Amino acid sequence: SEYRPTLSFGDTMVRMTPNGKYIYSVAKTYPEGGGEVAQPACYDLETKELTTFLGACAMGSVSAMTNDGVVFLNNVPVGYETAYVSHVDDPETQTPIVDWLLMKHEVNLYNYLNVEENAYVVIGASADGRTLLALGYTEMGHVSIVIDLDGEPMPEI
Repeated sequence: SEYRPTLSFGDTMVRMTPNGKYIYSVAKTYPEGGGEVAQPACYDLETKELTTFLGACAMGSVSAMTNDGVVFLNNVPVGYETAYVSHVDDPETQTPIVDWLLMKHEVNLYNYLNVEENAYVVIGASADGRTLLALGYTEMGHVSIVIDLDGEPMPEI
């Protein structure tokens, strides 16, 4: 009962980037004054630094991350609604996933598979970060799609 770690990923599902540099999910921190704070976060195993993501995703989680520090955030702790993209070096800047794909990579997912606007959550990234596995939230449930940043969206799985 006296044990208060400075960081714990608790009972959440924690993932690691393919290169083993970052672990990510929802981190629980224990401020010196007491209590517990849960935030989407990633932890750099080399530098021993914790990066938390607030803004639109303050109550969500990091759902995927690439080796080079691109972070995919889900804005709710349970379920899949709107996802954002950030970077470990600039955690305060968060861009909706559909806008990031269109502006940065010219991949247009608007109205793809009748998925509601911005309703994609990236749940996995390849080692080079160029292929993403995402869930699209539709009125009928969710579909899994593969997004190739060097080409067009691939068919649903």
